[in-house]
Amino acid sequence: MRLLRSRDGAWRVEIDTSGLEDGSDGAVVCVFHDGVSVAEAATIQEGMAVLPDDLQIEYDDSES
Repeated sequence: MRLLRSRDGAWRVEIDTSGLEDGSDGAVVCVFHDGVSVAEAATIQEGMAVLPDDLQIEYDDSES
């Protein structure tokens, strides 16, 4: 699992890469805004497309 957060903490992106490791379905990307799920996608590109264009996010693997 990889985690990304916006600098203000309002956005969180969870990327479950276990499907990539075992060769099954690829990644599952869940996007949250203020703790509420706003999107689930099958690819990282689709998941990131729902984020605001000017949003600055960074990896936060402190919880993984």
